Amino acid sequence: MENKKIIAMMLTLSMLAAAFAGCLGGDDEEEPEPEPEWSLTAAPDVNPVWVESGWDPIIPNLNAGEMCDAIISAMTKTEERDQVVDFTRAYYTSSQGVIGGSGSAAISDVSELNAAGTIIGVQSGTTSDLYANENLGDATTTAYEDFPSVIAALNNGDVHYAMGDAPVLSLEGDLMATFSDENFGLAVREDSGELLAALDVAIGAVVASG
Repeated sequence: MENKKIIAMMLTLSMLAAAFAGCLGGDDEEEPEPEPEWSLTAAPDVNPVWVESGWDPIIPNLNAGEMCDAIISAMTKTEERDQVVDFTRAYYTSSQGVIGGSGSAAISDVSELNAAGTIIGVQSGTTSDLYANENLGDATTTAYEDFPSVIAALNNGDVHYAMGDAPVLSLEGDLMATFSDENFGLAVREDSGELLAALDVAIGAVVASG
């Protein structure tokens, strides 16, 4: 996974030699994955602490300053979020996508979901949630706490379509449409200039390495 390579690189930076805590919540679709297995052999003096957070409170948890120092997840950089946290340079570009449940009509564009009687499942607080509420008002959008619940609702027939990060959705079904290209970044508190600079250097090294 791309994130694992990036974090492994970041942990080699001397600027991160102090204990580093990362909020591991959902991504902008919460992707199920095992506990992190990043090797610290290249930086034995780094002691990262990985903590989990629900998606909706993940930014408040960061800014409270008690739970973590950075959000290391597939968080989309948006203007709204940028008002309350600082983002690193983008480390990955993705898009939102749509998959359908059994018996759902095929679509070729997300705008086709904007119809009365269509029920869409999204993860609460994600960019898909915001997009659906702003652009698909004729449909019914049901927001769930986490991504697995969205997929469960789709499989149970509670919703007709699921929207979320395209790479994650593609693991659950065939993508019917994609939309809204987005950049992922790591988020830190606005007073974390030194940490932000270190993360930017690390991401730059990963990008340069191909």
